[in-house]
Order: sequence, then C-alpha cells, then structure tokens
Amino acid sequence: MGRSQEKIGYLVICAPDGKDGLPDYNKVEAFICKGNQAVTYGVSTWHAPMIALGDEDYLDFAVLVHENGVPEEDCEEVTYNPGLIVEF
Repeated sequence: MGRSQEKIGYLVICAPDGKDGLPDYNKVEAFICKGNQAVTYGVSTWHAPMIALGDEDYLDFAVLVHENGVPEEDCEEVTYNPGLIVEF
C-alpha cells in the first residue's frame, strides 16, 4: 500500500509447524516483497510481524484476520532465543 510496484516494500519471515506444535526453525523461509504484493499464510504457518524495508520512512499495512474464538488457535506467540539472522 502506497509504494510503487518496482520498490521493495517489506520482509516476510515464516515457518511451518514442527512436530511439537511450535515453529520448525530448520524450515524458516524469508521473502522480500514489493510494495504492491499481498501475503496469505496457510494453516499452521508461523510468521513474524512484517518488517518494512527501503528508503521510505513508513509503509502502510492492512491485515485481515479470521478468528474462531478459540484463544489457542486465534493467536499464539512464541519467543525464539537467541533469535534468527536474515541475510540478503
């Protein structure tokens, strides 16, 4: 939203569910998206907050979320220590 098709917009980082129900950190993937691209996550896909990239001071995001009223399914947060390094 608000950036031209040619400009890099944001970074998406995601991982599938592991056997323990937590993110499988061995299968983490990162994607660089242009400002006019949308992202749809599949069921059981863990994801980090989208990270704005580029020279611009800001990037608008619109987020549509389906919730079913079950807290453990609607939103679950996990902190991974020591964290991940994403190199371009």
